[in-house]
Order: sequence, then C-alpha cells, then structure tokens
Amino acid sequence: MSRRGTKLGIPQFLLVLLLGAATGCLGLRVSRVVVPPREVEGGAVQLECEYDLEGDELYSIKWYKDDREFFRFVPADSPPMQVFQLPGVTVDISRSSDRRVVLHRITLRSSGKYKCEVSAEAPAFDTDSGAGRLLVVHAPRSGPSISGVQHRYAIGGTVRVNCTAAPSVPAAHLTWLINGLEAEASFLIPYTTTTTTEGLHIATLGLHFTTAPSHFRYGVLRLRCVAMVAASYRRHKTVYARHGLPQPSSSCGLGRWCEGE
Repeated sequence: MSRRGTKLGIPQFLLVLLLGAATGCLGLRVSRVVVPPREVEGGAVQLECEYDLEGDELYSIKWYKDDREFFRFVPADSPPMQVFQLPGVTVDISRSSDRRVVLHRITLRSSGKYKCEVSAEAPAFDTDSGAGRLLVVHAPRSGPSISGVQHRYAIGGTVRVNCTAAPSVPAAHLTWLINGLEAEASFLIPYTTTTTTEGLHIATLGLHFTTAPSHFRYGVLRLRCVAMVAASYRRHKTVYARHGLPQPSSSCGLGRWCEGE
C-alpha cells in the first residue's frame, strides 16, 4: 500500500496548506482596508490599509482610485512615497505613510472605488489587495421649499402642494408629514429628479389629498416637508393653513373666508 498520503488519508499538499494556515506561513495578506463610505465635500478622508507580511519583505504598497494609481510607497526608494496626479484626489503626503493615505479638499470627483495593493519582495512576490467605495456628499445650501399652499382650506377641499429640495449629491430623500404624521403613500406624487449642469440633483415630491375634519387641529392644518441627504443632512420646512368656509354672514361679509369649527 502506498504511504504517499498521511495516516489520516489527507494528501500531503493539503497537509502543507493546513500547516501553513496554522503557523501563519502562507505569505502576506491584506487584513483590512478602511474607506469611509461617505464624507462631506471640502473635508478630509483617511484611507487605511492593514497588512501582515507573514515573514516576507515589503516591496511596495500602491493605492488606486477606479483602477488608476495615485499613491505608491516603496521602502527601498528615496523618498519612499510617490504621488501621481489624479482629478479629485489630493494627497496630504505629510500625513500619509505605508498604512494610511490622507486626502484633503475632497470634491465630487473624489467619489469612487479605492483599492490598496500590497506586494512582497523576492523570492515570494506575493500580492494581495482590498478595496472600498467612497461617496462624497454635496449638502444643500438651503432647506427645502414648499409651493402651492393656500392660506385656508374648506372641509372637502383639495390640497395640492410640492416640496423641492435644494441641489445636492446624492439627491435628497423627501418626506411629507401632515400634523406630525407621515403622509399616506396614496397622497404622494413623485417627480423625476432633475440634474443641474454642475451635476447636482434636485428632488421634488408632491402632496395631493382631500381635507377632512381630522386634518384640522384647533382649526389649523400643519404640513411639513423633510429633506435628508445621505444621513448626514436633515432640514425641514413647515407651513400652516387654517380651516375656512365662505359664509355670507354679518360677521364675515359676503364672499369672505370665515374660520371654521
């Protein structure tokens, strides 16, 4: 009987792999790459690359944005760090090293996929990598606006209003509240998001419903539109309307709006 396998019947090449995993001798590996999922335009971003050489010598560390190299660290070179120009990527080399790269003054063009690639020296020549995505947020310069509101509505009257968010990236998520409660889905009128020449998005959401007595609390209807952008920005706009009926009474006069119950 052949004794080329182990006593447990495990092939020798598999045993080598198992022993290598147990002793940590499988060569270098990138254990973690940290890329913030989102940051606000104009700020700074720290990219981190954690690796274990497993006894190998480091040859190089390279950072790529959308598969284009913008940073290189080669310990044998002098200086060891080298930066390559790339639109939207401005490296703060004084705060960067083999394990981190700091980008400052980020713009909308900084959004994308960032990959860290680590390579070992001869004779191993092992290479490993990891990546993550960054979304740069352009916060609206102002809160949302509401159009189409009337000062008074009769019971059974029609409310037809629109809420429009200021330009942003990504597009704002809009929510309508009626007297503090989220509006029913059947009341909402979604509109197609428009894009400015600068690449910013403008979101609009309509609200259309027929008033009922329950809509007027102490004779007042309160409508609020909330705009959120990537969980980092939240603003709202609130408008009020009163319950009014056209009653030709001596107290109101013919054709005037009178406050209802």
